[in-house]
Amino acid sequence: MNHPFRLLALGLALSFCAPAMAGDGTAPFYVLASREPSGVAVTLTRQADHIALSLTLSSEGKKPEQQYADIAAARRLILDKAKTLPQLIVKSGALSLSVRPLSKSSGSLSLSSYSSYDNEPSSSATLTLLLPLDAKEPDAFATSAALLAFVDGIAFDDKTHCTKGSAQLAVADPEQYRADLLKRLAKDTEQTRAALGISGEFTLEGLQNPIIVRQKDETHVELFIPYVLGLKWAQEKK
Repeated sequence: MNHPFRLLALGLALSFCAPAMAGDGTAPFYVLASREPSGVAVTLTRQADHIALSLTLSSEGKKPEQQYADIAAARRLILDKAKTLPQLIVKSGALSLSVRPLSKSSGSLSLSSYSSYDNEPSSSATLTLLLPLDAKEPDAFATSAALLAFVDGIAFDDKTHCTKGSAQLAVADPEQYRADLLKRLAKDTEQTRAALGISGEFTLEGLQNPIIVRQKDETHVELFIPYVLGLKWAQEKK
């Protein structure tokens, strides 16, 4: 029995619209798999390309400038070490640069000066590490363990924090499967028409939506377009 793969104690949840990471114009576009149900009949199952691990970098530096410097230094450490692992891909994510110093009493996650800012987060940067799954013998556990070992092997500054997210499946360039999905949709529509045995106008809405990637098991994903199939037919006149 297949169980969805997850790393316990790593806590970033995905929304239905899975995060995407763009390349530099020539590099692939990566999408992380969600765990939400597809809600459609037509899907495409394939092996995932990578295991992805998200990282959030933050600093306990009191001044914003120190936070910026600490986070930038941590990011450089990761990028420099990534050069020793040719298969590893590092993608930049959201960047949040605070302009207010940290409160002495509120710790590293709050800001000082004004009460309205007390609950605002300090500066942070996110990175996503992607390591390919073996095409013949994919092992999500071993690949995820390799990503964890890579991060744990980096000696960050004492005031810098590197928070790990969840290990997730990822697909490169899911839009390359759009033509295949559309063909499957067309076939399914014709089969539905034949099975119902009625004449009428079938409509497909939502075909302009981006392709969604859903985790199916430890190493496979389902790709689908969130579409709606409708049917209109004229009632017989009495």
